[in-house]
Amino acid sequence: MRTLFKNLKQEQLHTTSSFAHGEVLPVTQVPIKEFSQKKWEDGYGLLLNLDEDTIYSPVNGEITAISANGNAYRIMSEEGLDIYIHLGVDTEDLDRTYFPIKCAVGKKVSMGEAIGGIQLKRLYAAHKCPVSYLLFLSGEEVRLREHHSMVGPDYTDFFWCARTEKLI
Repeated sequence: MRTLFKNLKQEQLHTTSSFAHGEVLPVTQVPIKEFSQKKWEDGYGLLLNLDEDTIYSPVNGEITAISANGNAYRIMSEEGLDIYIHLGVDTEDLDRTYFPIKCAVGKKVSMGEAIGGIQLKRLYAAHKCPVSYLLFLSGEEVRLREHHSMVGPDYTDFFWCARTEKLI
């Protein structure tokens, strides 16, 4: 009887919000080869709205890492989601003034709480791509419900992510 259920799996659905205001892009359209080909993990991209400059926590959790210049964040959700947010493409060479940080490593954050910022007009002036992205490093699969829709931190229904686990 045990072999009948050997491949039985359970999907755990997780609710998160958008990390910024912008237009949703499938991760396959993020202009970084490693992400668009899903060589790392699954996620989604955002073409950030030029009139908004705040970055928000997409989950209730804890900030576990922030890059030195503030262009990347890692958050561990209360549900065990390991989330990586990267602001812009090839922005590692920009200094911290482009990415104001509004939190610290170890800080407990709530979904929708401001954690940082991005100076988009300066990013454009530096000839950097404003597409930013979120990856689930804990292995969740992302399915977008609405492609190319405008979202913000109060919007939680444009995708769902699920972690599939073997029950047996």
